[in-house]
Amino acid sequence: MTRSHLTPGAWLLAVALSWAPLVACGRPIEEPRCRAVPPTVLMAESVPAARLVPCVANLPDGWVVDAFSADDSSGTFTLAHEDGALLRVVLRASCIPADDPVDGEAPTDGVTQRMSTLDDGDIRWTSIFQGGCVVETLVLPSATAAETASAIHGAIDLLTRDELGRQLG
Repeated sequence: MTRSHLTPGAWLLAVALSWAPLVACGRPIEEPRCRAVPPTVLMAESVPAARLVPCVANLPDGWVVDAFSADDSSGTFTLAHEDGALLRVVLRASCIPADDPVDGEAPTDGVTQRMSTLDDGDIRWTSIFQGGCVVETLVLPSATAAETASAIHGAIDLLTRDELGRQLG
């Protein structure tokens, strides 16, 4: 079967499966960049109905990828900063009822966003959109890490599934 006979979902799955053995071999973790790289494809496949996929637009100095996982219900990546801060980004089909949901239903077009400060001082950004939800939780080791918060939140973007499909060709 040639690539032109594969549906976009099947093509994404084929690319993702071809990359999966590399993770098992202990290769360095690659962040889901805002382009058609294997981790981004795996994130997209983890929640097939999600119109948007979280990705790293640019990784600021001092940050590294700490962990990545994707299964048939969610995709998660964690970024770590040299000062001990952690950003955990989770894509799933719905935020409701967990994670201090945004009021109302997911918009039919666009994104509903909310930022909150948790009791322990951590920061949570919740984005709800058609077919999915992204929760970013920033764990700060100290109050002096506010600059870290703005730098890393600005590094996370939402890639449309259509754009990802165009990049895969």
